[in-house]
Amino acid sequence: MSPIYVDYSNTYILMAGNSEYYEEPTLLPLQNVKSNIQQVHKAFLDSQVLGIPNENIIISLNDSKKQLNRKLHHVVEQTSKSANTLIVYYAGYGIFSQEKSRFYLVNSDTNLRYLEDEAISLQTIKEKISRSKAGKKILIIDALFRTVSGKDAVQTTAFSEFAYFDDIFVLTNSLDNADSYQNYFNPDRPTYLTDWFLKSIYKGKENENPFLSTADIAGLIEDGFHSENLSPLPKVYGSAAARDILFCKNLLFDADIDLSESEEDKIWLKAQEENTAFAYDDYIDKYPKGKFVALAIENLKRIEEDDQAWFKARRKNLLFSYREYLYNYPNGVHAEEALKRIKDIKQKTRRQKFQQELDMALESTKEAILSKEEPKEKPKKKRKKQNFDLIENFIRNEKKISPSTQLNVSNEDLSAKATEENEEIVTEQWAKLLVKQKNFKKAVVAYQKLSKKYPAKAKLYETTVKEIQKQLR
Repeated sequence: MSPIYVDYSNTYILMAGNSEYYEEPTLLPLQNVKSNIQQVHKAFLDSQVLGIPNENIIISLNDSKKQLNRKLHHVVEQTSKSANTLIVYYAGYGIFSQEKSRFYLVNSDTNLRYLEDEAISLQTIKEKISRSKAGKKILIIDALFRTVSGKDAVQTTAFSEFAYFDDIFVLTNSLDNADSYQNYFNPDRPTYLTDWFLKSIYKGKENENPFLSTADIAGLIEDGFHSENLSPLPKVYGSAAARDILFCKNLLFDADIDLSESEEDKIWLKAQEENTAFAYDDYIDKYPKGKFVALAIENLKRIEEDDQAWFKARRKNLLFSYREYLYNYPNGVHAEEALKRIKDIKQKTRRQKFQQELDMALESTKEAILSKEEPKEKPKKKRKKQNFDLIENFIRNEKKISPSTQLNVSNEDLSAKATEENEEIVTEQWAKLLVKQKNFKKAVVAYQKLSKKYPAKAKLYETTVKEIQKQLR
């Protein structure tokens, strides 16, 4: 069987761990879990052994069930091609429920009374990983396994679920106790299984293979447990193909030594390093029936899709289009150019915004200056005051007019003249005055004229005339 190489640029990882358990006081904090996450993350980034891009790694530390499920769903969506590798790593408590005979990975918000509802079952993780189309799938569970009641009943059925992970390489520790799981006195050290996993990928193995397979790493971990008299030993599951994944570089080999076992392997490794359409075409031309043809074709499709996505992003030339490209192709051929264009657009937007704010500030200042230069009403008030002063001086200095002592007072009734009939002028006030003087006949005539003059009030005037006529009777 041909070995399966891991393409690190197409590898996606979810690293999950829980060190605090807020809803379950019976579970002691696992302080070493934080060290697990930090040191495994560092090893995955190290180009000497793996060199996985940081943007391909999702970290979940002390998340709730909902948060962890979302991140697991996201990393599965990213591994939608056979060229991808999917790795899921978990450190924390693993609780076996006798009620459903299943293992559950405990989250920070899990209460053991509601274990089945608030924790993530191993079956759920298997189903999610199985939906991934990645050609290589690796599951590492470094869990402090516990049971909610009794230990003897667990021994026979505890790990039966792992036997069904045929296409997934599974590395996990066995039923454990606190002493063999972690070092409470040194929280900066990783737990024992993770510690030996790290030692193995850095130590290498004295064989002729320049890469360490997942089976080689499992063997080194077992040797390490034996050397330190640690028990129980970790367990490995998965088919033979899953255990033959060439996971990391063997550091016992000199960097200058040719890592390929054949001429075909040399060209294929070169194609993976260049990661260009020309390199993959060159491999296919030389080995049309080679063992890596399917993977080469898959990579060619990915590069073609990458170019098409980049063309669309450039055509739109918008911030969100470049971000969309990076989201779909974080390690794409045009990733650096996309980042540069995003930076340029942001700078341009900031400059435009600054210029707008500057223009608004200048306009506001200009309006304030112009409003100060406009003549105000104070001078008018001053002139008005001067006018009042003139009037007051005139009144004060003017000779007073003495009232006449000889007045020609007439006893003539002026109202009679006021009520003399004027054919041209007829008003409602005049008609009312006639009524008050009890000159009813003239009042009737006046209201009749008003009815003709103002048709809109004719009915009102007619009513008034009727009332006046009652007075005449």
